[in-house]
Amino acid sequence: MAFQAHGSAWLYTIESDASNHHGGKHRAVVGPLPVQPNRPYGIQVLSSYFLPGHVSIVHTHSGPEAWWVLEGEQCLETTTKTIRARAGQGAIVAAGETMRMVGIGTGPRRSLVLILHDAEQPASTVVQDPPALQRCQ
Repeated sequence: MAFQAHGSAWLYTIESDASNHHGGKHRAVVGPLPVQPNRPYGIQVLSSYFLPGHVSIVHTHSGPEAWWVLEGEQCLETTTKTIRARAGQGAIVAAGETMRMVGIGTGPRRSLVLILHDAEQPASTVVQDPPALQRCQ
């Protein structure tokens, strides 16, 4: 899947062999993604920009979400843990996790995001009455 974001052209591949870059420059492997075999998936690709202190709504995904941070820092709050990633790092959260993204650090956070969702369900669902989340310190 090819797309443009943050001033560059990007190619996502979802495959076990990461050695063939299809003419591009390899930047990262984020995975493997926890998926169930023989299940139909849809894909949502996003670019994200957060300033320190910005927070997302509390939500879930019907499949795993993976991101790779291009610049800055982020912290994902879930009901059981926090997941931090900074420029050059990737992170994954499993399907069904209740979560909220928080921009941390001293500058903007830019990232590429992939949601590999159950094709028969919405990619994202807002959690109306969220449970307590672990907080980014």
